[in-house]
Formats: sequence, C-alpha cells, structure tokens
Amino acid sequence: MKKLILKTLFKKEVSLIHNNYQRQVLRIKDEFETRVNKLQKTYDIPRKVFSDYPHAEMIGIEKNKKNKEIFVFKVLTGRNLSIKLYGINSNGSHQIPRILATVYKELHHEPKYIWIDDIVIPKEEIGNGSIAMKYLIKVAKQMEVSQISGMLSPVDSNHFDKLEHFYKKFGFKVEFNPDRTEGSIKKVLDN
Repeated sequence: MKKLILKTLFKKEVSLIHNNYQRQVLRIKDEFETRVNKLQKTYDIPRKVFSDYPHAEMIGIEKNKKNKEIFVFKVLTGRNLSIKLYGINSNGSHQIPRILATVYKELHHEPKYIWIDDIVIPKEEIGNGSIAMKYLIKVAKQMEVSQISGMLSPVDSNHFDKLEHFYKKFGFKVEFNPDRTEGSIKKVLDN
C-alpha cells in the first residue's frame, strides 16, 4: 500500500531517487570492474615471468617516478645474471627494463665479481634504471661478490655525463680514457 501511495503521489521524486541509485550502482560496478581488471593484470605479471623464466625469483616490488608498480625479478642461469623489471604495461622482452651481467667466480666456486654486460632502460627519467641498479647491488651483496664492474662503451659517448652521474649516485668509481671516448666503472662492495 505504501509503495502504491508513493508511486502515485510522488512519482517524479521516486523516479529521480531510483535513477540516482541506478547511476550510483553502475558507477560502483564500473569502479569495481576496473579494480578487478587491474588486479588481474598485476597478478598475471608473475605468472608470465615464471612461465618464461622458470628459475626466476621475485626480489621486490617498487614504484617508479610515474607511480607505476614494478615487480623486480632476478634470473640467474649459470654465470648469467639478469635483473628485470615488469609492470602492467610490460609487453615484449625488448621493452623490459633490465640489467644483464655475468658473475665471475674465484676458485672454490665463490663469486668474486659481477661484470655489467648491458643496461637496457627503454623509458628514461622515470626511475627504472635506479630501481634495477639498487637490486643489482643488493643481489651482489647477498652473493658476497667483492665488486661490480663494467665499461662505458664508445657507443654511449654522447651521454657520458648522464651515465657518470648515474653510476656515481650508486657509489661507483667512474674513469674515462684521456679522449673521453670510453671508460670503466667499478663499485667495491663492503660485505
């Protein structure tokens, strides 16, 4: 009886209230679906990484300067060490920020040093390189490596200033040849 009276006397008001609730329900449903999709994509990342690299180890979760969540993985296969960063927008191995390195061992199979073979950071200035380097240093310390070394290739000579700043930020000693066409980097670790 109350419904009939409300619908008869306050038809317009009831309709407005009903429409308002419908919009709120749809908005909440859309927000929920968006969150579920984001979570689905986020948790698909480790699944894909472990599918591609069965021996991978997730070693961290960080946020870069764009406030994007980044999963940090270590892949150690023989002497080859990779630190790889994956985010929701990671697609294709050529777009994945990574540090590729080689672990050189002393006698008795104890790691002596890590040689950085290459650093690939497709998008610069968003902090992914710093995240990768932070974890390379952390992994090196866990492996009780005495130092991390590498070279600055002539290919990169047009941005040596930027590279020098980057490495020095992490405590590396940076040296160049007299012509400043190539150089070397070295960080001694105090384990």
